Amino acid sequence: MSISEVIEPNVVAKGPILLRRFLPTQKRQMVGPFIFLDQAGPTQIRVTSQSGFSEHPHSGTATLTYLLSGDTTHRDSAGGYAELSAGDLALMTAGSGVTHEERPQSDAVGTLRDVYFIEAWLALPDALENTQPQFEHHKHRSLPEVCFESGLVWLLMGEGWGVDAPTSCHSRTVLADISIEPGGLVPLELDYDELAIFVLQGDASLNDVPLQICTMSLFQSNAAPVLTTKSGCRAVVLGGDALCSPRFIEQNYVASSQVLLEQQANRFRNGEFPSLLSSDHNPVIGSTS
Repeated sequence: MSISEVIEPNVVAKGPILLRRFLPTQKRQMVGPFIFLDQAGPTQIRVTSQSGFSEHPHSGTATLTYLLSGDTTHRDSAGGYAELSAGDLALMTAGSGVTHEERPQSDAVGTLRDVYFIEAWLALPDALENTQPQFEHHKHRSLPEVCFESGLVWLLMGEGWGVDAPTSCHSRTVLADISIEPGGLVPLELDYDELAIFVLQGDASLNDVPLQICTMSLFQSNAAPVLTTKSGCRAVVLGGDALCSPRFIEQNYVASSQVLLEQQANRFRNGEFPSLLSSDHNPVIGSTS
């Protein structure tokens, strides 16, 4: 049996958007470095001036946005700026503290737009908790593609299937978007401590064990796992090596100690975090190849 645990997501409403929150839950805080994981859509919304995620802080993590469909614009207080479209990935290393927003462009107000994305936070190792913020944007075409006879893997982070993704990893991490045609398969032999999978669309089985759609299953790579489907599927695999120390989380702050967590929250409450109003945005920051 390759599946060791199944996690039912909590459903959180953000305006008209329902978010499936896989991490953290009462059953499990982390999978590898992933300490927060939301998935939204697929759906459509009519864009208003309040759509998206307004300015808010982060510290102690690298935050990741992966657009399965749709578009958005990222701005952060360290100067990061990018216009993301379907298949693009943005990684913001918050480190010592940063604020950012992800909003539609102003000319999108009143239009119908796709909403289909993954939002994740990756806890930073102890030595990088207070690193300087940085941002990178990877366009869809820059992410490695691995083709199988009846399947396709887009490697978003880490190493797997014989290729390396260009996205920065602050600890050993893997993230992949997998599509399989009806009757096809993709092997999931990945060398990481902790691994999980959730099915976005279609039917899928792992070593002949059916996977429930919109749940997350932890699995063991030493069981030679193979992902199969009868009618076709799209799934996401994520994980990595466990951090060497525990993590504390409160609101948007993550830290290796309760003391550091409280310090970061107090810094924001006291107005000591940088703000978008004080930053100069540079659309060339990060990897945009």
